[in-house]
Amino acid sequence: MTIKVVYNNKFSNLLNLKFDFPNIKFIFYNDKYYKEQKKAILLKAGLGTKLTPFCVLYNKDNIPVKCFYTEVKECTYETIKKYLNENNK
Repeated sequence: MTIKVVYNNKFSNLLNLKFDFPNIKFIFYNDKYYKEQKKAILLKAGLGTKLTPFCVLYNKDNIPVKCFYTEVKECTYETIKKYLNENNK
């Protein structure tokens, strides 16, 4: 399982997820950092969102399984951690 997270300095608490789940591969993009901005925008646009933070879970075949959108207020540290605890097998 791979998780890609788009964040900015205001939502840097999402970085702590990698310590809570060391067996999952995390890729983080800071959309305020110039070198990561293009990848962050492409990821968000490809899955239909504009707001930050944004999180998407991929299975081992690199197919999106679950997205956490800010628009519906589900892209929080607590929500993602709860989902991973319930579904990480």
